[in-house]
Amino acid sequence: MKNLQKIAKTIKATYLQSNGEYTHLVGSYGRVLYKSPEPIESGVYCANTLKERGLLVKDKNGTYGRFPEFKTEKIAEIEGENLKNLKKAIVCMSSDDLRPKMQRIWIDSDNIQATDGHRLFWKKHGLNIEKPITITKELLKVLLDQKSKIEVHLDPSGTYILTSNGVSVIIPEFTENNVDYRNVIPNSGMFEISVKLSDLLPVVVDSRKYVNRATNRIKLTVGDDVLKIHAEDIDWGLEKGYEINITQRFNVPEKFEIGFDAKFLEQILKTFDKKDVITFKMSQPNRATLINDEFLLMPVML
Repeated sequence: MKNLQKIAKTIKATYLQSNGEYTHLVGSYGRVLYKSPEPIESGVYCANTLKERGLLVKDKNGTYGRFPEFKTEKIAEIEGENLKNLKKAIVCMSSDDLRPKMQRIWIDSDNIQATDGHRLFWKKHGLNIEKPITITKELLKVLLDQKSKIEVHLDPSGTYILTSNGVSVIIPEFTENNVDYRNVIPNSGMFEISVKLSDLLPVVVDSRKYVNRATNRIKLTVGDDVLKIHAEDIDWGLEKGYEINITQRFNVPEKFEIGFDAKFLEQILKTFDKKDVITFKMSQPNRATLINDEFLLMPVML
């Protein structure tokens, strides 16, 4: 029952239907089919009673549609690196209700992709996907909470059903086209520097204590053998500088400075493993920077 409660809370369920084997949860953030280990008597139930008291009370007055039935074919499995990449993509999803196409992770024929306009994640998946899958943060959370691989099923009607450990998310049709993210990814005229994540992440985390709260801006200066990071809040008289070793460099100009939002950079860095090396590819202070060829981060003005 706890898993059912958690799913109901995540999707803000308004009511539940049961056919004795599956429970169909309907909420503000989508629909989920749940194969309960404890069978629930057929009927329609008020979701609020489940969330508040942990028990189900039948709704005798409600009128609801038929219990959903799907005849699906499994076309792919999302596991291993692709599962990790879904988790990485979450940090680049937008929370802006006016940009619904950016509030989703897209799985197109080539890549797992997400962007909020400031950050972009993209990574090849190698799956047999023709029609794009678009999934919101809430429905993705339901699947990732199952801590298992995700099976991709396709109904003859064109509806995708994503299933993990007995929990199935019904992907609603989304008619908008994706942003043209490929055209913003730079592919030439860039120099590279590499640093250890174990050196960089603690510095970025600490620097947020000293940045201006309105901009979250930190300045990165590329030196001969060190990367200098500077944080400052003039209004409160706060300032701190850091230096970390550059482990590799390629075609670096004599002097280069660029500004980043420290919060955005921290969130990206936390998606990597502790032993990873982070490679920045840069060109101009006003152009996007690539991070390990899977994230793109827009700069802020210095």
